[in-house]
Amino acid sequence: MKNFFKIGILLLSGLFLITFTHNCLAQSPATISGLVTDSASQPIPGASVILFSGENIISGSSSDNKGFFQFKIKTADNPLTLKASAVGYTGRTIPIDSLFRENIFKISLTPELVEVKAITVNPAGVENPAELKLSAREITRTARQSLVPTNPVGALKAPEISRQGSIHSSQIRINGTNPKYYLNGLLLGTDPNHYGMFTVIPATMVDEITFYPQGTRARYAQPSAIELGTPASFTKHHRFEMNFSTIEATGAGSVGNEKSFLTVSVRKSVLDKIVKNFDISSDRQTLPPTNFADFFMFTGIKLSSNYRLMADQYYVRDYLSYNTASAVNSTDNVRTFQSTDEQYLAVRFDALFDRLLFKLSTAQKRSQKTYHALPETEQAGSKVFLNLSEKRKTNLANLELCYLADKFQVDLGNQLEYVSYNEIDMNQHNWNFLPPFTNSDNPYVYQQALNETYAAYYKRESILNDAVYIAVTRDGSWFNIESGLRAEFFKNLAERGHLMWRQAVTFRTGEQSRLKIFAGTFAESPANNILEPYQILINADLNKLRPIKTRLVSVKWTDRSLQVSLFAKHIRNLPLVTPDFDEVYQKDGSITEDFISVQSAGEARFYGGSLSYEKTKFIFDRLDFRASYACTHAYRLDNGVNIPYELNAPHKFLAKIDYRVGRRLSIGSELQVRSGYPYTPSRPMLVYSEAGTYTREYFHSVIAMENSEQFPTNISLNFYGNYSVKNIELFFAVSNVTNHANPIINAASGYIYDAGILPTIGIKWRW
Repeated sequence: MKNFFKIGILLLSGLFLITFTHNCLAQSPATISGLVTDSASQPIPGASVILFSGENIISGSSSDNKGFFQFKIKTADNPLTLKASAVGYTGRTIPIDSLFRENIFKISLTPELVEVKAITVNPAGVENPAELKLSAREITRTARQSLVPTNPVGALKAPEISRQGSIHSSQIRINGTNPKYYLNGLLLGTDPNHYGMFTVIPATMVDEITFYPQGTRARYAQPSAIELGTPASFTKHHRFEMNFSTIEATGAGSVGNEKSFLTVSVRKSVLDKIVKNFDISSDRQTLPPTNFADFFMFTGIKLSSNYRLMADQYYVRDYLSYNTASAVNSTDNVRTFQSTDEQYLAVRFDALFDRLLFKLSTAQKRSQKTYHALPETEQAGSKVFLNLSEKRKTNLANLELCYLADKFQVDLGNQLEYVSYNEIDMNQHNWNFLPPFTNSDNPYVYQQALNETYAAYYKRESILNDAVYIAVTRDGSWFNIESGLRAEFFKNLAERGHLMWRQAVTFRTGEQSRLKIFAGTFAESPANNILEPYQILINADLNKLRPIKTRLVSVKWTDRSLQVSLFAKHIRNLPLVTPDFDEVYQKDGSITEDFISVQSAGEARFYGGSLSYEKTKFIFDRLDFRASYACTHAYRLDNGVNIPYELNAPHKFLAKIDYRVGRRLSIGSELQVRSGYPYTPSRPMLVYSEAGTYTREYFHSVIAMENSEQFPTNISLNFYGNYSVKNIELFFAVSNVTNHANPIINAASGYIYDAGILPTIGIKWRW
């Protein structure tokens, strides 16, 4: 709280200085100029731009062949509104301050299908084929079709996506990459989810999602990224809504004017209460729902037409409890508990100076996570238990400069991540150091050695990561070139400094077709969430490890409704738990501390492609259709042995139809089919005879059995619908209507299955 108080004092001081300086420079005639582009940053010629003072038109212009417009006006007392529109695009209104000097406004218009009698007019350009953008309307509509109606990540349906565990999971993986999540430009980390089920930011607070599946710009650390954006509502408004469903309850509201706004949401789980109070039984062992609550707030102040100050804040609490068989081959059950407590506060300042955009942002995230796995009976107490906790305080700071010229754009930035407090405390016996939802529930091959060397572990340290990047985008008449360099610095790793590069070229192959070729390199720290595989051992050996490096080449071609892509990815320096068979015992016969350690020796290779087709008004006007197919091949190198990658589903297929029955009613269906993930068959744990297996030959024979089996094909048929009347909407979704058995974990007690038939019914009320 002391830090937050200091930040508040600094912000108030800065606000006073900025406002004072601005008022001294404000009163003079002004020139309004800007650039009108589509969502792929391509210019829109002939766009209409009109300036209103209240309801009166002051001036107007149209954009030239490069998308630029310009006109001069005298300052006005009434609130000013800039409106831009173009055929084939959704119009956009931007409130601006009447007190301004020369300004340049970059206005991005979203493509929209326009019908004029029997003629359909589409925008001349198409979106960047390397990214997927979802608007607030698309997010809300598609999220309701998933298990959790307010899960924005549930709206992502790209063919490249694999989901960890359940098909409802928000733990997205893209060919070995955990995408980084960003909130309004600031890093949230990987998997900011309620235990993998859905994102901590509700869909009601998300204005836009930008998803980069195969290749990112220099400002992003990973080859895959998810950017969540919240609305900057600088208009006079007040709106509120309530969402009730069988999964959760969410309340959200927003009030504001031309100078400031405040948006708040509160969400609480409901499904866990229903399961507890009703007799819901199944002949399958499945994972239970999480008990959670979260609060999110977004606010902003427009200091002038050139300066904006905004803040994001959220608070999350989670609790999950379930019983399962232990990691050993035993009938003794283990009671598992997980809890999370996380707070996040971010402050952002934006300033516009002619053609230069300046962004400064800072954030602090505090989290406390605990994970306990204890025997159900005292007799099992000597067999398995885990008591793990992590406390962390992360400080983030970003500085970004963007210079916009006629045909090119330059971006400069610095991204600092400083973990000022990182504490890990663990006591364990016979545990496998794997997350709860891992495909296989086997113990580590040398469990006795782990018990001796890592029965108790404590570490407290600070972590520093920093990155500086520069990117140049050049627009030509029929092509677009993006070039970038990114310098990474990892203070806590054995190799600290690394220079990464990105190169992308987009060709306009037709009026509505694009071909994008991407190549780039990426680096990241192996330290991650404590429930990621072997993270305790990784943290213990962190200063001996090297950054994980990825090289990606991808090609994507888009033509109207059709999209084809190919890729090849190579990941090096993956952390591997590696025994040292030359240093097994000490003189007293005990196992040496260095017998089991982590080394940056693993590799993984992925290659494949996808084909997708999306068509509105398919066959007839009220029917929309979407289908995609992805084929991949993946394997990893583990201590010199090639084994299948654990989330490699060679074949993934999705088909989706939406039918508008009338103006108020719409229904739809979705079919998801993918190959079963690989898993490792159960093996006995040789605690008492383990000493005789400390050889490379035995170790390699065990590694060769990793992921040697495969789950049956995963199939899920889902139905959903929506009915709206005035300010009330009723919606429903039924997952896995055929009750198909989809195993997702191979445990000692047998398969653990994904949810069977699971209905979601809800209502949304707006006023």
